[in-house]
Parts: sequence; structure tokens; C-alpha cells
Amino acid sequence: RDLMAFLWVLVLFIVGAFGDPLARTFTGHTLNVYAVAADSQKREAISVSWDNTSKLWDLDDGRCTRNFTGHSNWVSAVAADFRLRRAISGSRDRTLKLWDLEDGRCIRSFKGHSDWVYAVAADFHKREAISGSGDRTLKLWDLDNESCIR
Repeated sequence: RDLMAFLWVLVLFIVGAFGDPLARTFTGHTLNVYAVAADSQKREAISVSWDNTSKLWDLDDGRCTRNFTGHSNWVSAVAADFRLRRAISGSRDRTLKLWDLEDGRCIRSFKGHSDWVYAVAADFHKREAISGSGDRTLKLWDLDNESCIR
């Protein structure tokens, strides 16, 4: 019963933020989509996939506006700040990559995990990101100099 209430709140949030939840289908990845970050005000989303790519989407017309390539294995996690035009992705290749959403270039790569990266969160204003990995560690990263803070 509590789960059902939670699901209804989640559905109401999605409908309120993005409109009809079945209004559009986004196609372009060639393998499973593993994670998505979206901004309802900027009307953009970034998806990551087992096809080793990330894609930036226009939520209004459904088209892919940018492709991000550079990971050598499945991309499994993403965090983004659409106003600052930055995203960070984590992959089965054990790296994280910081992306410029405007021109699609990889700004920096972060190495230090010994297993694939399953999760990432970032505070782009503080220039930090945290990643979680199959190596059973969390790592805090300085986005300015590719170093692991702890």
C-alpha cells in the first residue's frame, strides 16, 4: 500500500514535470539504455547505453542533438547539469568521463576504480563528483584536475 502511494507520487511528478509520460519514444541507441538524466525546464535529457555511447535528446521533438563517444565498454551511469552544459558518465571500462554538452567533447577522464562504475552523482558548482563501483568503493573526484580526493 505504501509502495502504491509512492508510485502514484512518482507518476504525478513525472506527468507534472514532463507532460504525458507516453508522449514520445526516443530511438537511436543500438543496445540497452541503462540510465537517464533529464531537465524539464531546459527540455533536454541525456541517456547512456550498453552500446558504449551517451546521447543528448531534445525532449520537445525527440531528436538526438549530440552523440558522446569515448568509453570502451558499456556506459552505466550519468549525472548532468544542463544549465552549466556538463555531464559525467561512468562505465564498465572502469572510468568516468566529463563531457561538454555544447560541443560533445570529452573534457577529462577519471581512472581509479578496479571494477565497473555503477553510479555517479555530481555537484558541478563545487566541481566534484562521487562514483560507486563494483569494486565496493565510492570515490570523490575533483573535476578540475582528474584527481581522486578520497
